[in-house]
This record gives sequence, structure tokens and C-alpha cells, in this order.
Amino acid sequence: MRENGAALESTRRLGIFDDAGSAGALGNGDSAVDLDGSLNSGGAVQSRLGRVHVAQGGTLFLDELGELALSMQAKLLRFLQNGEVQRLGSSDVYRVDVRVVCATNVRLLELARARQFRLDLYYRLAIFPIVIPPLRERPEDVCALAEYFLAKLSGDGECRRNIYRPRP
Repeated sequence: MRENGAALESTRRLGIFDDAGSAGALGNGDSAVDLDGSLNSGGAVQSRLGRVHVAQGGTLFLDELGELALSMQAKLLRFLQNGEVQRLGSSDVYRVDVRVVCATNVRLLELARARQFRLDLYYRLAIFPIVIPPLRERPEDVCALAEYFLAKLSGDGECRRNIYRPRP
């Protein structure tokens, strides 16, 4: 923030938003290739950029973080600590500037205590947690959400109020 109170504009908002999908899928098969990329060597069919490279200067979104395999958790932690990745089949280390946003529907701290999630990775990622309770715990939001989606699906974009109100 500047002295006059004006917020500094982030150039990251103009960057790429790469939705890597389910982080659990990164724990299967060519997970290192998915995250870091590969060169045309070591049995790789062709060179390809990993998710981190694709998101350079932007944001990498990892969904279902609680399903990430322990081996990939170590790789993700190294990337977060050093800001560097190494493509499979290469000895070169690439410096990257990527914001990482994660989502999960499990309590990572409980998984960490059960040794199913790395505690050091948890603390590295839990810088600004946003906890959203499930919809079943906030029934007052159901009507507003129903109205929003009905208006969106109706095609005219107008929100019709009082479509449905539950009995008190």
C-alpha cells in the first residue's frame, strides 16, 4: 500500500491462471512431469512444460490438496521454498514466479497430525486460509444461491426475487 492509501496494482492479475485440477491426480503416473515438465530424453516422448512453467507470472490452482501423494508434497514444498523447478531429463534449474492457491475439503492439520500430510507443507501453504463452511451448515444461503442460479439459467440474467422462501 502506498503512503496515500492507494493500493499497489498487482501485475499478477494479468498473468495466467492455470487450474491444475485435482492435486490427487498429480500423485499418479507422470506426476513429476505434470508439475515440473520434461525434456525429450529419458524415455519422454516429447518435451513439455509442467504446470508450474505454464503458470509463470500468474497463479497455479491446486484442487483437492489433501489427496496429494506424499512424494509430490515434498516436490511441491521444494518448489515453494526455493521458487525453482527442474524439468525431468534436465540438469537445468528454472527460477519461476508463481502464486499458488489451493483448495481442499479435508482438514489438512488433522491429516498432518496423522502423518498423511506434511506439516511443513501445511505451514508453508496456510498463510492466508479462507475457511468456508459447507452449505449444510449455512442454510440461510440456500435461497440466495438458488435465486442466483435460477436467474443465470433463465437466460435473461434478471434475478427474480421471492421465488421460494422456506417456512420459518
